[in-house]
Amino acid sequence: MPRSVREQVSQDIQAAKQAGQVRAERLKEIVRSAVAQARTELQGGSQEVGPLLRAAIAAVIDSLQDRGETLKQDVAAAIEGGLDAVSQTERQQLSATQAEIKRLQAQADTETAALQRQVDSALDSLKSAAVDQSEQTQNSLTSAIDQLKDSEESQLMQKRYAQLKTQLAILQANLSARYGEQSEVVKQYLDEAQDWYQQMKPQMEEIADTVAVKQANFEARLADAGKALAQREQSVKQTLRELWESAREAFNEGPDQDKR
Repeated sequence: MPRSVREQVSQDIQAAKQAGQVRAERLKEIVRSAVAQARTELQGGSQEVGPLLRAAIAAVIDSLQDRGETLKQDVAAAIEGGLDAVSQTERQQLSATQAEIKRLQAQADTETAALQRQVDSALDSLKSAAVDQSEQTQNSLTSAIDQLKDSEESQLMQKRYAQLKTQLAILQANLSARYGEQSEVVKQYLDEAQDWYQQMKPQMEEIADTVAVKQANFEARLADAGKALAQREQSVKQTLRELWESAREAFNEGPDQDKR
C-alpha cells in the first residue's frame, strides 16, 4: 500500500508540473488526497499511518529534488497535508464531541437559570409573607434577603463560572486549530472566551498587583490571538497555546483567592 501512495503522489506532482501548478497549497492537497484515499481503503488502520506518510513524503522529495531552496517549503506543505489526512477522523470525532459539549452547556445553563428563578421566587415570597409584620421586621427581612443575593459567595461563584467558561472556550479554540478546523470555528470560540471574560471583569476590580499583571497579559494574548487568526498567520497555533497558558496563570490566583 505505501508503494501505491508513492506512485499516486508522484503522478499527481508530474501532472502539476506540466500544468505549472507546483505550489505549496497544491502539494499539500496532493498529499492530503493520496493519504486520505489510502486510509479509506485500509479502513483507517492506525498502524499504517506512518508508512503511508513516509511514502508520500518520499515521493515529494524524489519528484522535486530540482527545486533547490524551495524544497524545504515544499516538504513542509506536503507533511501538513499528510497530517491533515491522518487527523481527518479525529476532527470528525472532535466536531461531534464539541456539539455534545455545546448541548450539555446549553442544558446546564437552562437548568441553572431555572434554579435561580426558583430561589428568587422563594425569597420574594418571604418578603410577601411579611407584609403583616412590623415595619422593622419587614426591613430586617428585606435587608437579609438583599444581602444574601449580593453576597460575596454568590459573586465568587459567578466569577468562577465565568472563568471556567472562558478557559473552556480557549481550550476548544486550541483543539479546533490543532485538528485543522476552519478559522471561522476557531474565531467563534475566541469570541465566546472574550464574551465570558467581559462578564467576569466587573468582579475583578480589587485584585493584587501581581494578579493584575497576569490578567493584563491574558488580555494582550487574547487580542494577539484574534489578530493572528484574522491575518491567517502561520503562528496562530503557537499564539493560541500561549493564550491558554496565560489564561491558566491569570485565573489561578493562589490559595487565598477565595478570600478576596
